[in-house]
Amino acid sequence: MLQPAPPQLFGRDSELALLIRALADSERGRARVVWIGGEPGIGKTRLAEELAAAATQRTTVAWARCVDAEAAPPYWPWAEGIRALLRTVTREELQLPVSCLKRLSALVPDLVHHPAMTARPVGRVTASDRYRLFDAVRTLLQRASSRASLVLVFDDLHQADASSLLLLEFIARELSDSRLLIVATYRADEMSTRLRETMGELARVGLQKVVLTGLGLKETGQLLTYLSGTSCSDDLVRQVHTRTSGNPFFVTEVAHLQSSDRDAIPDNVRAVLHRRVSRLSEATIQLLTVCSVLGREFDFRMAAAVVAPDGDRDLLDALDEALERLIVEPMPAAGESWYRFRHELVRAAVYESVSPSRRAHWHAAVVALMEQRLGARVEEHAADLAYHAARAEALVGSSRVVKYSRLAGERMLATHAFDGALRHFERAWRARNSVPCDDEAAGILAGLGLAQAATTVRWKRQEAWANVRRAIEYYLEAGEIQKAVAAVTHPSLAAEGVAGVTDVIRRLLPFVSEGSREAALLLARGAAAAYFETGSDKPTQQWFTRALGIASSSEDARLELRVLAQSLSVDHFAFAGMTRS
Repeated sequence: MLQPAPPQLFGRDSELALLIRALADSERGRARVVWIGGEPGIGKTRLAEELAAAATQRTTVAWARCVDAEAAPPYWPWAEGIRALLRTVTREELQLPVSCLKRLSALVPDLVHHPAMTARPVGRVTASDRYRLFDAVRTLLQRASSRASLVLVFDDLHQADASSLLLLEFIARELSDSRLLIVATYRADEMSTRLRETMGELARVGLQKVVLTGLGLKETGQLLTYLSGTSCSDDLVRQVHTRTSGNPFFVTEVAHLQSSDRDAIPDNVRAVLHRRVSRLSEATIQLLTVCSVLGREFDFRMAAAVVAPDGDRDLLDALDEALERLIVEPMPAAGESWYRFRHELVRAAVYESVSPSRRAHWHAAVVALMEQRLGARVEEHAADLAYHAARAEALVGSSRVVKYSRLAGERMLATHAFDGALRHFERAWRARNSVPCDDEAAGILAGLGLAQAATTVRWKRQEAWANVRRAIEYYLEAGEIQKAVAAVTHPSLAAEGVAGVTDVIRRLLPFVSEGSREAALLLARGAAAAYFETGSDKPTQQWFTRALGIASSSEDARLELRVLAQSLSVDHFAFAGMTRS
């Protein structure tokens, strides 16, 4: 059995093994037809090349690349295949009858020096002429495969004309007991009705299908490492895999970008995607444009309502076309109306294909529709609303950007999604465009500082603390003591790397009940601050002893204090004792 040896072929071991088994079957006199399908760039041709490389030592391999049927004469792929075959074995070795050569000259005119004057042009044959031509091709392949196993590869068969497909059906039926392996690659998003019929006919003679999908995360990392010549970080691999869904062509093109341009769409990828999208109907393109505004994952009902707010257009046909062309795919787990773009790069290319003004218009329409449908539940979808509002700020107003960005940041802060919270609070602060001292400004500053503290190294938290302190100063003046306490004792705001925390806590302590949970939390944070600000055990022990004494009367406060003590990461006897208690 031939062994695959492809150091540069990643993630296709099982598919290559299937092809090699089909090759072994054909070598034993059981002809096989294998179709390799998938989207552009998925590696169909590359897989066929690997099979050809493995088979070359003991098998005759002939390639034929199909071209657009409208631009090529009938039977073009067969003519190319016959020419390739006759470059590896001579006519004399095949001992073909003159009559057979004359018939084949309708496909390959230079096959005989003086074709019969009565030979009909291939495009004008009668049914009888066509049968004789088919029989001549059968004779050629039968004699070639009797000398040695023959692999005939048709690349891009989705472009083949109807006559070529009819001949393929004939050969597959007539040479089922020969040493012939036919491999055909095709783009699953460009299958014609005639091609589907051929696939159905060939299923009767043992057609095998290999449908390629994107590489997994591990294989994407292997390909990136091979392309770059060095190991890649897990974050980079995940980022590239998310954008490309493991499409090897997309991965290769993205890998060639400079690190500063990693979010751009490579020119070659853009050209491929433009070709795919340009073949869609106008209604489908408009629907996909709105879907790209909604994001990679989208609710079709929402997209349809934005495209046709009056409900006067049925967009199901457009959706069906997008599904058939493998642009989008269903998400049954999310709901029957939910779909997603198969590739983030496809979504990005569609999104960038329209003007910024048009995109802003769609984003504003999405904001209005979401607000109308969600009502009081807008907070649950604050992140989506913030995203759309920010991209239509000139149309929906800065106040919406601030409102939804702050809501989204607060929800992410509560769930410890600190990186996302930071992005939302930064956007909210930029959208304010001024700094009036009010509750909204303080809330944004507090959230911004806490998110910064959670995402910054310990010895660089002064900027985070400065933002939180500005918020606390407002809360103190406004009498919002609970908000001030919550900000200064938040677990993400560790005392290490900041200064002035004990001063703020001393100002807050008189405003809380002496034996309350708030007092315990303030004293615990004060203990940590004292440790870092003074480096002395005595004030640290005094603060923490007071906190521990208060917390002992409340299980809830004691639990909160234990969690807080663990989060401070201080190697100190008092904290260690609290952690063990």
